[in-house]
Amino acid sequence: MKEGWEYKKLGEVANVIHGKNQKDVLSEEGKYPIFGSGGTVMGYASDFLCEAGTTILGRKGSINNPKFIEERFWNVDTAFGITPKDDNCSKYIYYFITSIDWLSKNTGTTLPSLTQQVVKDVIIPIPLPSEQQSIVDYLDSAFAKIDAMKANAEKALNEAKALFQASLKEMLEPKEGWEECLLIEEFSLKSGDYLSSKMQKVGDIPVYGGNGITGYHDSYNYDGNQLLIGRVGALCGNIHLTNEKIWVTDNAFVVKNIKSHWNIRFLKYELVFLNLNQYASQSAQPVISNKSMRDVIVQKPSITEQQSIVATLDSLKSKVDRLQENFDRISQECDALKQAILRQVFE
Repeated sequence: MKEGWEYKKLGEVANVIHGKNQKDVLSEEGKYPIFGSGGTVMGYASDFLCEAGTTILGRKGSINNPKFIEERFWNVDTAFGITPKDDNCSKYIYYFITSIDWLSKNTGTTLPSLTQQVVKDVIIPIPLPSEQQSIVDYLDSAFAKIDAMKANAEKALNEAKALFQASLKEMLEPKEGWEECLLIEEFSLKSGDYLSSKMQKVGDIPVYGGNGITGYHDSYNYDGNQLLIGRVGALCGNIHLTNEKIWVTDNAFVVKNIKSHWNIRFLKYELVFLNLNQYASQSAQPVISNKSMRDVIVQKPSITEQQSIVATLDSLKSKVDRLQENFDRISQECDALKQAILRQVFE
C-alpha cells in the first residue's frame, strides 16, 4: 500500500454505467457515437449516455481492452461506461482500469463476461487529485514514447508491404512474349478432407481451411510442397505454399497435376496477383470453384523469367516477413512494458 493513499471500491469513486441495446438508440441523424465492447463505433445516437472522459470496458466478449473516450457517447449493452465521481481524474481511473487483468475476473461460461458488481467491487488506490494528475502526466509521457516505438516498427512494416505489392503488380502484369493460358487447363484442383471439430485431436500439424490455418491436428493428409487455395469463406482465394506435414480440409483446394512449364513458387505469386477471391460466389458463404474460375487467364513467361521473378519477390517477401516478426515482437514487448509500468504505479 502506498503511504497517504486511500483504498476504495471502484464503485465508490466512479459510476459504472450499463449500456443499452443499440437498436433502441440508433439514429440516422445522431451525432453521438455508439461504442461497443471493443471500443469500436457501431453507429450514432441522438442522445448520449456517458460524458467525455469515460472509460469503455467490455461487459461481454472483449473485456480486457478498455478505451478512454474523450467525447460524449452511448455505450451498447455489451459494455460498461466508467466515469469518475467528484473530483477524481478520469484519465487516472482509465489507467487503473487498464492495469487490471479483467479476464481473471471473468464470470462467463462460453463468452468472457463481467458483472456490474464485480467491476464495482474492484479496489482502487486513490491519491490526492494533484497526485492523480501527476501520475497521468507521467503515464501519458511514458506511453507516448512506447507507442512511438511501436508506430516506427509498424511504419517500416507497412512500407515494406507496399513495396512488395507494387513490385508484385509491376513484375506480374502481362509482358510482351508471355503466353496466355486458361487457369483450369494448367492444373487440377482437389478438395481436402472433411475434419469436424470433434474429429480434430490435439497435435502440432497445421490444419488449412478456407481462410488459412484454422487449428492443429495430430495427423496429416499431405506432405511436401503443396500449393493451396482457400475454397470457402470470407478469405477464400487466399494462397499458401507449404512444405511440411499438413491437414487440408474440404474448405480448401490442393493444386495438383501442375504442368511442367510452371515454377511452383511463380505460380503461387501469379495466383496471389490474380486475387481469386473476386471469383467467389456472392452469397452468405462465399465459395470459389472450378466453374467460377473457368474463364480466368494466367500469364506464362519462360521458366527462366519465372525463376528470376521468384528470386526478386522472394527477397522482398523475406524482408516483409522479418519486419512482421520484428513488429510482433516489439508489440508484445511494448504491451508488457506498459503493464510493468502500470504495476509499478498501482501496486
